[in-house]
Amino acid sequence: MMFLRRFGVLLLLVCVGLRAQTIPTVTQAIPAQSSAFGGTPITIDLRNHFGLPSVKGSLAQIDTLLGRINIELLADDAPRTVDNFLQYIDAGRYTNTIIHRSVPSFVIQGGGYFSRLPIEHIATFPAVVNEYKISNTRGTLAMAKLGGNPNSATSEWFINLADNSANLNNQNGGFTVFARVLGTGMTVADAIAALPRSSDDFPLNNYTAGTTPTAANLLTVRDVRRISVYPTAGLPGVIAFNVTSSNTAVATATLSGSTLTLTPGTSPGTTTVSVRAIDSNSNQAEATFAFQVAAPATPPSILVQPPVGAVAALGQTVVLNVVATGPNLAYQWKRVSDSGTAPVAGATSPTLVLSAVSAATGGVYFCTVSNPSGSLDSVGTILSINPAATASRLTNLSVRSFVGLGSKTLIAGFVTSGTGAKATAIRGIGPTLGTFGVASLLADPLLDLRSTAEGRPLVAANDNWTGDDGRAYGGFALPAGSKDAVVVPSLTAGGYTAQVTGVANGTGNGMVEVYDAAIANANVRFINLSARTQVDAGQILFAGFSVGTGAAKSLLIRAAGPALAAFQVTDTMADPKIEVFNSSGVKIMQNDNWGGSDTLTALGTSVGAFPLTAGARDAALVLTVAPGGYTIQVSGVDGSAGVVLVEVYELP
Repeated sequence: MMFLRRFGVLLLLVCVGLRAQTIPTVTQAIPAQSSAFGGTPITIDLRNHFGLPSVKGSLAQIDTLLGRINIELLADDAPRTVDNFLQYIDAGRYTNTIIHRSVPSFVIQGGGYFSRLPIEHIATFPAVVNEYKISNTRGTLAMAKLGGNPNSATSEWFINLADNSANLNNQNGGFTVFARVLGTGMTVADAIAALPRSSDDFPLNNYTAGTTPTAANLLTVRDVRRISVYPTAGLPGVIAFNVTSSNTAVATATLSGSTLTLTPGTSPGTTTVSVRAIDSNSNQAEATFAFQVAAPATPPSILVQPPVGAVAALGQTVVLNVVATGPNLAYQWKRVSDSGTAPVAGATSPTLVLSAVSAATGGVYFCTVSNPSGSLDSVGTILSINPAATASRLTNLSVRSFVGLGSKTLIAGFVTSGTGAKATAIRGIGPTLGTFGVASLLADPLLDLRSTAEGRPLVAANDNWTGDDGRAYGGFALPAGSKDAVVVPSLTAGGYTAQVTGVANGTGNGMVEVYDAAIANANVRFINLSARTQVDAGQILFAGFSVGTGAAKSLLIRAAGPALAAFQVTDTMADPKIEVFNSSGVKIMQNDNWGGSDTLTALGTSVGAFPLTAGARDAALVLTVAPGGYTIQVSGVDGSAGVVLVEVYELP
């Protein structure tokens, strides 16, 4: 293998100090950005925020087998030499050349020979006049030249591996420094210098000692090309950018050269955008900022309106509700009277509770629901106070559900208040539900009625009714001979539970009903009706109740799931929700997650209901209804299953 003659060596005087080498730097923080939902994309010029602060000249990149070396050309100090170097780059004469000289702690040299055997020098342009000015310190690039001829530099250049100023600044007219290595490019130069060498100082790559070097062992320079600090359409950059968005549903982040584009996504919110500037030696700088996409301007929408009218007796509680959707909602109940329209003091929640109403309470009530995008008035409720009105009563509860074993047993509870005894009717329905189109029936219900007094004594039981088809107290008629179960006991005031199971552990869809069988007897009344059962995934618990004639009735309705764990009930429904419908099928109230409100807590305490935990996902609501029939639907949010207790309490 032919080895090269060395060109004469290099020297200089420390007359101009070089600026420090640079790596990617955040030059100015990227401020937080914002956009409207569905807004147009936002662009950011990353050149205003990242850079190589001390780099002022044009740039080039030496691409070797061991890595890339970025250099800044010092045209202000060596203009003819820089023009000469760029002439070789633009002509492509440095492509597939080699590093042909390596002297550790001194220099590595290239730009002279093709990467092939036999060794052949590249074509050269005319020599350039010497322009020595800058000292040959570590990391500088200078032109090689023939000994004794200061103006003989052509194509060959070298990188100073050490401070060679004492030698090269003072030899052969001084060696012209025309560039400096940027960032950590000297790690590549040092790696080349660390390679084994031939006897003529060729660095040898992937070389096995004792063998004859081949063309494959030459340290190839793939290319030397112009570059810029930032990527552009025509040139690569010292800096390349990388960007990520922590939440692409809020916004996507894309790059085109040095331009960052933020495009609002499908969801409002905030995402963290991270931008990295990375050079070819893996040095990097990072800037992060928040990009907020505002929620769409959505005015309030009322889902459930208060009733158009209510007739109340003196001293009773009246509850009005509005259910609305929209962001940042505010509520204000107002009353229209002979004196005009005025806000109700302190009535700034979706529920308005009027306690112990009097003649002065009457009027028209409505709620103004507002947010920054608009406001909306609810339907007005005409509240009439009738001193002659009698209190209405709960007269019936019916619950339809799957009847199974263990926790899937269907259990109804009721509490009566007053003096004396009263006829009630409790029914466990299975077969007759088939006439209403219900499938998979409980074939033979068994009914068990017990008192909640100590020891839970049995009060009545039945398997297969015989004497009472239900019509006398408002129930649908049972066909003669059906296997439905009925008991009609006279009960003193107190608490009771009715359990429906299947004979011989039978299962299927069934219903439990509790009736006031002696409406004319006002001495004893229902103050609480409830039912507990398992609701399977995707299924609904249907509970119907009736309010007898008289004034409007105010009620507390709850669906307890998580709260049942305190009573050692397992497999409870994690997140029940309540929907209440009138006899026309119109939804009149709903709730998911009771919220721990002071109003619901106080009303629950007033009727003796066990407490719910603030923040738990049990459901609860209060409302005032006119006499008539109503349906409660209880289901798990997202179709979840579990044991749930539905309760209806009479409010004063």
